[in-house]
Order: sequence, then structure tokens, then C-alpha cells
Amino acid sequence: MPIVSVFLLYPARKEYADALAYEWHQRRFSWYPGLVGLYRQGGRYGLIFGIPNLEDHIRAEENAPRLVELMNRMEAARARVGASRKVFAGILPSAFVRHGIENEHLAEQRHLTARAILYALDEVVARHSLSENAPILVLGGRGYIASEVLQLTTRRNVTSIDVGELEAFQNFVNVNRGHPAVVVNLTKSGALSEYARDFWPGVIVLNEVYPEPSAEEIAALEARGAICYHIIGVEGDAWPAFPKAYRGGIPCCASLPISSDDPIPVLVSRMSGDARSSGH
Repeated sequence: MPIVSVFLLYPARKEYADALAYEWHQRRFSWYPGLVGLYRQGGRYGLIFGIPNLEDHIRAEENAPRLVELMNRMEAARARVGASRKVFAGILPSAFVRHGIENEHLAEQRHLTARAILYALDEVVARHSLSENAPILVLGGRGYIASEVLQLTTRRNVTSIDVGELEAFQNFVNVNRGHPAVVVNLTKSGALSEYARDFWPGVIVLNEVYPEPSAEEIAALEARGAICYHIIGVEGDAWPAFPKAYRGGIPCCASLPISSDDPIPVLVSRMSGDARSSGH
């Protein structure tokens, strides 16, 4: 089989890690990628590796040397199976960039993910028959993926804010309250709860953050009459299937290169409102 990619993921939350391995096992294999699955996109295949480390471990400054080791181990795995690229889930790409850890595939992965987000945005706008000039708010605009999304967004009515820019967020709310608007969440896990209380009926949230919005976040959005969609990823198969809201597709960050002239077969799932469904 043509293995063209190796993909590394980590547990979304502590309960995910505890469901898969005992504490002693997590400690023993900390920062050591283990083979956990296989995925297919079109006629091409990728191997899925996992580590037991959580986002707090990845963000910690003292673990920068561990990230270097992790990159080296994934490079060894890539070379061992003859794959052409190595890609990473969640905040791992931005953590590598922050610490100056090079990977020739990070820029390509970033661009592919940004393109998929924009295809998902077009899908949501079309589902709700919004005008081309509908206001769009990007949460986390200075982030690793968000900055690429903004560079590719040239024909939309876009406002961007980053974490803590509450005045800019309130200005967007004051100007657009009562009118349809799309909020693209590219911040961090749990951030939606910080903004949901100011939303209104007519707000459509498109979430790309890993993991998917929690039940509490969905409830907070529904209480304000907002609708929430989650980007599953792109069309593909995985063995075993990716969990929960990622089931039925391949995460955008793991997707294989697609020509800039070809559409991205993105999958979007509705997570709140009267009709929960998925499609592309």
C-alpha cells in the first residue's frame, strides 16, 4: 500500500487518555509515538501515531527539548515506512514553530487546513442562504492557522480578534446584533463559552478547534439561539474510526495534498439547533 503520510495526534482531554491507557503506561510512553491506526484519502494511505501527552504538556516551555525529540522520532517513523510527509494534530504545529523546530511540511499542512476551513465556511453560508457580504468574525486571528485563513480571505466582510481583545469583540456585537453573522472559532478548546453569552439568534458558529465543542458550550450557544457547526475534516476512511465528532472523516490537519485547482471535500456537522446533521 502506498503510505504517503505519517500523522501524529494526542488525547483531546485527560479522560480520553485514561480510557486508552493506565497512568503508568502513559508515563512510560510519554513523548514516544506509537502506531494506533491507518487512514485512506482517495487511493493514498497514511499511518496514525499517538502520544499520551496533553495540551498542557505541549504548551509548557520546559518541554521544548521534548518537542525536538518528538519531531525526530516522527521523522524516523516517516523514513522507516518511506512516507513523503509527516503532519501533526491540534496545537503541535504551532508549538513546533514557536520553538523554532523545523518541518518542511508544516507550511503545506497549514495552507491545506486553511483552505478546508474556507470551503467549510462557504458550505455554511450557502446552507443558510447568507449574502456574500454577511459579517464574519474570526476568533483567534493571530493564531497559526487563523493568520493563514485571513491571508486567503479576500472577498469577505471579515473582522478578526484575538484572545483578550474584548473591546473589539464588543464592537462587532454592537454593530451586528440582531443580524445574521458567522463566527469562525480558531482559538482554543473551551473558548466558545467566553463569547457565547453575547451571541444572539442569527449567529452561526463554525468550529475548527480540536476537540469539538463540549456539551456545556453547545448548551450555552443554544441558550442564546445560536447555531453551531463543527468541521469534521475531509472525506476519507480510518481504521479505527476517529472518535466522536471526527468520526466519518479525516481531520483537516491529516489530509493529504490537494491541487489548488481542486475542491476540498470537507465535511461539516451541525451540533446544535433542531436539525443535527452532517454533510459536505
